[in-house]
Amino acid sequence: MELVLSPGVLFLDEPITGLDSTMARSMMECLHRLSRKGLQLFFRFIKHRYSILKLFDTLLSIAAGRCIYHGLADNVLQFFSSVGFRCEEHDNPADFILDVLQGDRLSPPTDNENNQIECHFNEEYMKADIYKSIQNQISEKLCVQWK
Repeated sequence: MELVLSPGVLFLDEPITGLDSTMARSMMECLHRLSRKGLQLFFRFIKHRYSILKLFDTLLSIAAGRCIYHGLADNVLQFFSSVGFRCEEHDNPADFILDVLQGDRLSPPTDNENNQIECHFNEEYMKADIYKSIQNQISEKLCVQWK
């Protein structure tokens, strides 16, 4: 219904949960086409297939309110590798990212363990070149708007 009004931005919370893989991919491809026409899309996903992840241009990963990664989807595995976490060749990158952020444990982590993981990745992200690049892009756009 929201698309009838031609919004500039659309926020979607788990839009393909409960759909079979064919319908999920079809819906995501439709949304991808809309994004190519200028619609800004924001998704919240917990866990999905790699074929869905590959449709995204940019990823923003947040854990406990901290930015863990923000940048091109194609560069996310390179970032994790640069901080010591390499995705094996046959692993699902979407699962890999969640496993790393959740500590890949058999038992549930304590709040303190979660906080340490989130802080570590946030610190590494803020030291990375991708963070500096994103900050520069934001600054440039803000400066252009205020001229």
